[in-house]
Amino acid sequence: MEILTSSTEGGPMKINNFFKLGIIINLIIRISFIHAQCYSFIYKQTTKFPDFAVKEFVASSTGIPYSLYSLNTNGIISEYKYLKSNPESGSFRLMDLNYFKDNRTGEIVLADFMDKDRIGTILKAIEKTSWKISKDTTSIKGLKVKKATNFDKYNNKITAYYSTDFSINDGPCEYNNLPGLIVKIESTSQTIELTEIQVNENCIIPLPGSFNIKWVSNEEWDKHSEKTLEGFIKK
Repeated sequence: MEILTSSTEGGPMKINNFFKLGIIINLIIRISFIHAQCYSFIYKQTTKFPDFAVKEFVASSTGIPYSLYSLNTNGIISEYKYLKSNPESGSFRLMDLNYFKDNRTGEIVLADFMDKDRIGTILKAIEKTSWKISKDTTSIKGLKVKKATNFDKYNNKITAYYSTDFSINDGPCEYNNLPGLIVKIESTSQTIELTEIQVNENCIIPLPGSFNIKWVSNEEWDKHSEKTLEGFIKK
């Protein structure tokens, strides 16, 4: 199956000092860079379930749960946000996560808009040198891709497949810093795969400063995530 490609009206903005600009400067930047081109990459994010659960999902009318996310980027800054889920997967979505990335500094804002406090934290992207890039190439959804591997903070293996067909060094969630667009991510817990590409002539990528976010440390964020998961398990 080939990846769908479409075009819509819209245009991105170029942002300086990603985390500290406010709404006023955001509007100025929108006007100044309204004609620049940006992309929306649609990803299908599927959680990996035990075999017995997969059989139940396949047997049901809804199928295996998944969610769709959109990576909106102009190659400088980007936003990765939730779009929708198929009916069954809504119960597995514990947090409304949005990722805002500055691809020049490697900084990432991670915000949970589902939490009543709308909390956010600032992360650091994976360093380029930590990816192990293979020389082998393959094809995914009609795109020629290369393979790269890494390990997360829990020592779980992450496999990324990226394409150099786009002048975009970005990808879903916090993943980036590869010399191309990440088309697919495979981990022990989930699969994330590109399904559609939209070329936008007039899209707007919001600044984190545009939202009312309660900023917390990475440690506080981890505690928030653990508490959210514990609350879900007790239900």
